[in-house]
Amino acid sequence: MALLGCQRPFLPLMKNVVVISRLSSAVLLPSLIHSPCTLPPTPTPVAYHHRLSSANFHTSTYSSQDTKLSKLKQAVSLTSPPKPPKKTLVKHEVYFEYAYQAGATRESYNEALEKFSKGDRRRRGVVEFIYTAMNYMDKFKLEKDLETYNRILDVFPKGPYIPENVIQKMLMFCPHEQACAIDVLQRMEDKGILPSRDTRRILAEVFGAKSYPVKKWQRMIYWMGKFWNLNPFPLPDTLPEEGLPLAKLGLQRIAQYEAEVVVFQGDAETVPVPLDMKLDNTDFIVSAQSEEQREMLSEHKPTRPVYIEGGYHLWLRDKRMEYFILRADPSPDDIHPLMEYDEEDELNPGGPVFAICSTSTSCENSLRSWLRGLQETNPVLGRVPVLFNLSTVGTELMLAEPQM
Repeated sequence: MALLGCQRPFLPLMKNVVVISRLSSAVLLPSLIHSPCTLPPTPTPVAYHHRLSSANFHTSTYSSQDTKLSKLKQAVSLTSPPKPPKKTLVKHEVYFEYAYQAGATRESYNEALEKFSKGDRRRRGVVEFIYTAMNYMDKFKLEKDLETYNRILDVFPKGPYIPENVIQKMLMFCPHEQACAIDVLQRMEDKGILPSRDTRRILAEVFGAKSYPVKKWQRMIYWMGKFWNLNPFPLPDTLPEEGLPLAKLGLQRIAQYEAEVVVFQGDAETVPVPLDMKLDNTDFIVSAQSEEQREMLSEHKPTRPVYIEGGYHLWLRDKRMEYFILRADPSPDDIHPLMEYDEEDELNPGGPVFAICSTSTSCENSLRSWLRGLQETNPVLGRVPVLFNLSTVGTELMLAEPQM
């Protein structure tokens, strides 16, 4: 509408507009703003060339300065050492590293939690800190301490994670924080730790009484209480790390506490040790055999071979032990098409098992020594051919070469 009031024809006006578009806006915009209906005269080619040359001069000056600056940065980067890579959990790991150097105790671990809680009132990075704290629990040997788990949950700030309206209650308000708290409770469940009322109080103060972590606490209280005493052969609260006590405990569970457990150890004076065994004080061979198994082995035909197979793995919570068995193939005389169904045949499809053992080295020489030890109470083994069918973890079977 402003173009209709101009005194100049429309065509020259369009030419001037084309010229304006070619020039810099910093020169002509003030004149346009001052008089919107009158345009400045068309600049001469000399002035236009002068302006372009000055603009090119400034552009070349800036480009030369940029190249100098880039070269200077490259020179500084070559002389200065490279920056270390950024780690998201480094600042949280420092708390527990200092605590571990002071002493791997519960007091030093709790002091690290308090330092983080008092260091920042808003508790920024609390999710990463809690995951780091759970990673260091095994190092401090606090993975089964209920009070430590309650202190970890108490690191969450009170109030910001509680929903305040209907929409927040319908959705999972603060999902990362609630998932972190659920992971802490799942870690407690995996370790067999029953949460307390203090755990529920802390969760309600942080997330609300109807939040997902509180529902997880309710399920743990219900189901863990039902399954607490269902195991007829419960394990002790503290398991041995490894060695002879763990092997004895594992063989007793396999034999259902009915077989006689005999230990062949280097420093044992009362236990008969085979003659060809040269054991150190740390080496051992644990053997388990019941009276019924001895009777079955005494009735075994000398023409049929027996097998030493293994190693098989038995898990006692998070501890693993390796054991071997002495067995035979099922007798063809015992197999009959009209034979009545027997549950023991289904449990032992590979034939009868005569003895089991666990050794410290799990090698063939130790198994040969175990076989010599069994011959004292089972003389038939001196006349029966014995074949070794040993395997390693995750590999195929390795058969022992026959001796000429």
